[in-house]
Amino acid sequence: MDFREQYKKWLEPTDDAPPTWYRKRGYAFEEILKSCLEHEQLDPRASYKAEGEQIEGSFFLDGSVFLAETFLPH
Repeated sequence: MDFREQYKKWLEPTDDAPPTWYRKRGYAFEEILKSCLEHEQLDPRASYKAEGEQIEGSFFLDGSVFLAETFLPH
């Protein structure tokens, strides 16, 4: 399944989605983001936790490092 299909799968929770669904969606999004960046040959790095936050990933572009941080409402 490609990253576009994965993204669509996690767009909307079901009416009875348990609280853990949102955490799983966050982790799935990290994998989707990595796949998308790989597809665009942007040399993605895995997610990591800094004190008090989690960075979804980072990538290189034109010699600079960019951090990817998202907000997914729930």
